[in-house]
Amino acid sequence: MPFAALTHMFWWDNRPSVAKLVALRRDGVPSGDQCQFLAGSGSSTFSADYRAYHENEMFILQHNLWWKRGLGGATGDLSPAAPSPRYDNVGKPPAAPGTTPTATFATMLGGETRCSFALNLHVDVKTTNGSGVLTGLDAEDQAAFALLT
Repeated sequence: MPFAALTHMFWWDNRPSVAKLVALRRDGVPSGDQCQFLAGSGSSTFSADYRAYHENEMFILQHNLWWKRGLGGATGDLSPAAPSPRYDNVGKPPAAPGTTPTATFATMLGGETRCSFALNLHVDVKTTNGSGVLTGLDAEDQAAFALLT
């Protein structure tokens, strides 16, 4: 078989993915402030606006968002429901950022009345070298905030 006949089987894109937390939301109201102390009741909701994409959507594998309470505390998932849009580009300009599902303050605080949190966003790409995934093209972002009831 001539080698030229195999070239259609190879396609790669070495551009990195993008992960960007844009705003944190309390009861649906966004704030892009650098330091955030979100006060509310146990039924208040938390969510975030974000961008998770690759310039060529075919190369995004998935993105995940999760929060972690304090030092060694509980974690919770804020990723969109599978299979879509978790496996699609979210917020690629000129589109608006996406918004995560919500979690209540009571769930996140787990009995505490106030605590610090980290919000993590990670984007995985499909790019491979033939034997493994090129994780150097993945992207991540993190935000810190506090909840108070």
